[in-house]
Amino acid sequence: MYIFHCVRKRDYDPTAKFYGEESVKKCGFIHCSDIDTYYLVAPNFKDDYEERILLLINTDKVIPEIKWEDSEGWDFPHIYGLLNTDAVEAILPHIWSEDRVWIPNEELAQFKKMYAYHVVTDRPMHVGQQIIFDETHHSGVYQRVYEKIDIVNDIYSNPSKYNAEALEHHTSVALRELALEEVRQKKYPQYPSRMGCLYVSNTFEEAERWGEFFSKIGRPTYHIVKLEIEGNCFVGDATKCFEGQLDKQENLRLAEVYWENKSSDSNEQPICEMLVDGHITVIEIVKEINANIG
Repeated sequence: MYIFHCVRKRDYDPTAKFYGEESVKKCGFIHCSDIDTYYLVAPNFKDDYEERILLLINTDKVIPEIKWEDSEGWDFPHIYGLLNTDAVEAILPHIWSEDRVWIPNEELAQFKKMYAYHVVTDRPMHVGQQIIFDETHHSGVYQRVYEKIDIVNDIYSNPSKYNAEALEHHTSVALRELALEEVRQKKYPQYPSRMGCLYVSNTFEEAERWGEFFSKIGRPTYHIVKLEIEGNCFVGDATKCFEGQLDKQENLRLAEVYWENKSSDSNEQPICEMLVDGHITVIEIVKEINANIG
């Protein structure tokens, strides 16, 4: 597989046989991330305006031990020793948007493949099943939201007619999801749309917990599947989802908080939600649940 290391351009010599002496002396290892979690790391560098590059590293060629170690609920690869530079298969420019959000390099498409777990509800899946989510292939959320577009427009035009506390649930959801989609399209287009994605878990253990939750609340729950994903990923905090408000600007502000996904000062425990899109293949049925099946 391939992992990333971000470095100032002036600090990397591609002609040297080894890299990382300073980091190994300081930390004991070289910090890396996989392609689909690097966006969690990139904000650490957004205030540093020196030119940066991304080293695309083939783990099969790395000589030192690579340990995957937990950081805030996510496993990151750490190289315990000097990196042999013949494992670096590409050196990519670090691209920023105007708002200093990392823009994934187009070249990554050929290296980008990830695996995740999904709790299957409502109707079963089968091995080999292909699922596509993109700008033209939407989920059921898209239809439910746009069924409410007329009332959403009326709320924004005539807010005094409505009581925020008495909004029907699907209307509140539509207000939220439309704001989230507007902010995503304008500022975070590299992330999956919440109206065109699949919600997955990074680990089987996390998927099992969701499966137990769905079973307890009476939702038809068939099985846990393992997926191969060629697409985009966003890892967010479900506690940052919000009730739709009558004020559009407030909805947009709250949507910005969701996509920024900064650490919160709140004592509320984060709830991880992982969104993926692109070309998704069911490669294994890992566990049968078959709860609440009529």
